[in-house]
Amino acid sequence: MKPIEDCLDTVLRKLKDNYALEPRPKLDSKILLEYFEVPQGRDEFFKGIINILIDDGYVDFLDQIRDRKITSLDTYKNRTIILPKGFYLLQAGGYTAASKRENSKKKIQNLKDWLFISGAWLAGIGAVGLVIWEIYKNYHSEFVCP
Repeated sequence: MKPIEDCLDTVLRKLKDNYALEPRPKLDSKILLEYFEVPQGRDEFFKGIINILIDDGYVDFLDQIRDRKITSLDTYKNRTIILPKGFYLLQAGGYTAASKRENSKKKIQNLKDWLFISGAWLAGIGAVGLVIWEIYKNYHSEFVCP
């Protein structure tokens, strides 16, 4: 199975391509399910992809839907539309680029955390060394060299 980011980007691009067409063609869940190597008859996968896009604010239904759990597959295919936020996401590279940006941010944050912890340890070791040096100096000057 392909990464979820690819699934989301593909559906979003398809909605973008269909946006200006009249009449608006419906989304073909079978082709998408085959492309993503999902067994046929898994319409809940297709609905789940659309629900993720809706929850993230990139697409919506043309009509007000009260309960998505009981919404038919035809509503998902025929009544889903991309929102401006979805267009901007696609211009920025889609979910795939956003995922890569997020991963690089995590790596940078992990590096910063590691450097901070290392610096704190080194400062602690330096402070202990300084205390030992001061004790040694005081001991050495009082008892060894009167």
